[in-house]
Amino acid sequence: MNKLDIIIPQERLPRLNKLLHKHKVGGMSFYDIKGGGRTIQERVTVGRGVMTYVPEFGFRTKVQVLVPDALS
Repeated sequence: MNKLDIIIPQERLPRLNKLLHKHKVGGMSFYDIKGGGRTIQERVTVGRGVMTYVPEFGFRTKVQVLVPDALS
């Protein structure tokens, strides 16, 4: 068995789930994380729309999957 740690944006989770089902990989765990990297963060409006700032960290989803050796 091999463990895959996949970090993706939240909106790509359904597509990843379909891909895993297509390859008959059942079961996954996922949770929300924050982190920094090469991604350029978008400006966020706070308060009553008066102030904006660029967050230092972005939100992502970490998916953990166990894959049999035959599929890896």
